[in-house]
Amino acid sequence: MNYSDTATEDAILLAVQHVLAGDKEAFRKIVETYKDSLYRYCLTRIGNEERAKDLVQEIFIRAYRSLPTFKLGRQFGPWIFTIASNVLRSSWRRTTREQAMTSHLFYPEDPEQENPENNMLQRETQREVVRALRNLPHELYEVLYLYYFEGLSVSEIAKTLELEEENIKSRLFRGRKKLRKILQPETPKKGIIG
Repeated sequence: MNYSDTATEDAILLAVQHVLAGDKEAFRKIVETYKDSLYRYCLTRIGNEERAKDLVQEIFIRAYRSLPTFKLGRQFGPWIFTIASNVLRSSWRRTTREQAMTSHLFYPEDPEQENPENNMLQRETQREVVRALRNLPHELYEVLYLYYFEGLSVSEIAKTLELEEENIKSRLFRGRKKLRKILQPETPKKGIIG
């Protein structure tokens, strides 16, 4: 699509004005114009169709919320692709943190160890880890989340939650242990009969 096309740009700018005036339905014109291009952009960057669709939805949500900051004299295409780039960067950072957490949970002695089995396990369990986190008690969830997903240190978490560092370390230990139990339930050990 050629975003410098005057007719397309004029139609988009008119839609933006309508949305800003309260006509939420006018946003459909923006979605219809950019959805395919944004999808291709995301897909080529991440290579996963479902994730690309999710990211496009996130881009449109952010664009809608940021629309009041759009300057009507600018071109809309570059503006929405800047949002797309930011969403992709955030997604990449989030995925990297999830992979680091998964690696640490399953291979705490050597989280940087590179081998195909580790990489496959990380990809397969990433979503499970995030879902499992939600099943933890709040005090364990918040510490694990702040540590792995927000990248805060133990001392920063202690300051944020107004707790002692030893308490944070204890919660990290207990949280990891519970998370491992959720993700890798113990299988019955074979005895003489089994």
